[in-house]
Amino acid sequence: MYSDVRSAASVPEGAVVVDGRLLEHLGCAEDETVALEPVGSEIPLCKRVVLAVASDRGLEGARVADALSKRIEDLEEYLDSLIIAQNQKVPVADLGLSLRVLDASPVAETPHVCRLVWHSLEHVELRPQPASSCFNVICLVEYEIVRSESPEVVNGAPVMQESGMQLVTGSIGRIAQGVQKCRMQSLFGVLLYSSEVSAFKTFDPSSGEEVDLRSMDTASDVPALTAWLNQQKAHRGKPIRPAVGIDQAISLARRASHQNGLPTAIVMFTRGTYSAGGNPVTAARSLHSDDRVAIFCALAGASADSQLVSAIAEAGRGGHLELSRPDDMGHILDMIGAWTRGEYGG
Repeated sequence: MYSDVRSAASVPEGAVVVDGRLLEHLGCAEDETVALEPVGSEIPLCKRVVLAVASDRGLEGARVADALSKRIEDLEEYLDSLIIAQNQKVPVADLGLSLRVLDASPVAETPHVCRLVWHSLEHVELRPQPASSCFNVICLVEYEIVRSESPEVVNGAPVMQESGMQLVTGSIGRIAQGVQKCRMQSLFGVLLYSSEVSAFKTFDPSSGEEVDLRSMDTASDVPALTAWLNQQKAHRGKPIRPAVGIDQAISLARRASHQNGLPTAIVMFTRGTYSAGGNPVTAARSLHSDDRVAIFCALAGASADSQLVSAIAEAGRGGHLELSRPDDMGHILDMIGAWTRGEYGG
């Protein structure tokens, strides 16, 4: 999420002012800590924007988009002066709907954003939100995250609201909740990596054999996953080689897609640690020959190299965000849904 940061004589020293609408967009509660990172100052004005419209009240998307297109000025107060990026979600709670940015131009080179000033727009297009598609999920977890037993604190402020273990297992449980309608047809797997890779295996009820791919309802068994992660002591003290984890995750993801024909999202829980092995961006780039798999990165805790995480996600045709609580996983699911509908990536 992007915003201007402003200062004024009336603002207390040490405080900054951001657009209050962003608190709603981020789902923030009062007194919650929000991390800010400067990314640039030269932001072009949007001239063209394409928005997907979805009703929060169960109404047909095409009818809502058609009705709203005749009252387009009603959107000004919700959009004017925002800095927007592709796939960004904009809630419009008063009207019972939400918008998603499908396309905007022109955009800055880095980051790919533009400033939406309502009266400078030359073209606004509304489309109904396409129906969600089912997909498989492979979770790739960096060992250093689940090793932490308490919330991480940097400069006296909590970076994560829970321990790394709770954050990862809670986020995976959130994935299971987010794909309820697909839980029997979609496949799920978990890999843990350091300098080597371990797979979370369960027993197939029909064959009795150990398998590393099961239906998505397995993701809701958080106690079993937590117990397995706690047993992985062999990873302790080993260097972190993300390229090895990415290679094996891609192999498992391709096997999942071959097995049921669905696209597969790799969700990589990482601190951005890279202490040994091949280039993880190069490993992710190997996906360019396979449009059924993409990598989405969840940056958990303070990262030594957040730029690396962004580069991995870009090379893997996915997206990334900073993860401080399990509910943030909803944004990753939104990204995956947009990718399966062909709205971005590739």
